[in-house]
Order: sequence, then structure tokens, then C-alpha cells
Amino acid sequence: MAKKTDVFYGFCTFWTGDWVWLAEKNGARVARDFNEFPPPVMEALAEKGITIQRKPRPVKPPSIPHCPFCHSVGFEMPREDWLKEAREWEDGTSPIAKGVPHPGYVAMLLWGEKKCFPTYTMLETAWRMTLEA
Repeated sequence: MAKKTDVFYGFCTFWTGDWVWLAEKNGARVARDFNEFPPPVMEALAEKGITIQRKPRPVKPPSIPHCPFCHSVGFEMPREDWLKEAREWEDGTSPIAKGVPHPGYVAMLLWGEKKCFPTYTMLETAWRMTLEA
């Protein structure tokens, strides 16, 4: 298992630096943790045709790090480096952002920790609906 300071980041939106939590989820079904959005958020997502009904599959170590929910392959990097890059994207100083700020990006990612969305659009939609609820 990685160092506790590392971040797991998959091709879905899942990430965490909580390696103890992730180790506890290995081999376990974690649907209870997956759908803990308030009912109005889930209803609003459903109205937009967004469903979050996937059941996570067990993680069978040893393996490449991957999301415990959808199994997208991930990688590890120091948490502070990852958050630094996220802050640069948020304030527009990242070379990829090209001077365009993305307000609230870091807060959205922190809210999305230990959650799995197939795309960042779905993560952003759920995040905004949570703010409105």
C-alpha cells in the first residue's frame, strides 16, 4: 500500500489520501459509502438523466492502484503536489488553464474525495446541486 501522504487518482473522479480507509475497502462491497448524497441531489441528478447506481466491485490485491468503485486504473502522487496543481488550475496560473480561472475547483475536489463519478461533468453537477440543496 502507498504512503499515507500519497493521493490515488483514477480515470474516473475518485481520489483519496486515506490509505487506511482504502485498505479497509479492499475486498469489501462499499455501496453504502457510494450513494450518500441527499435525496434532493439524487432526484435532481436523475431528472438530468444522471444515475449513480453502480455497485463497486471488490479490489483484489496485489494489483495496480485503482478506484474501488469502478476499477478505473489510477496512479499515486504526493497530496500536496496534487493540491498545488489543483490550486493552479483554479486560479488560472496552470499552463493548461491558459489564464482562465476555475473558481471553486479545489473545494469541489475536496468534497468529491472518496466518491466516484464517471466524468468531471457529473462531479461538477452533483457538487453544484449539493450547494443548492
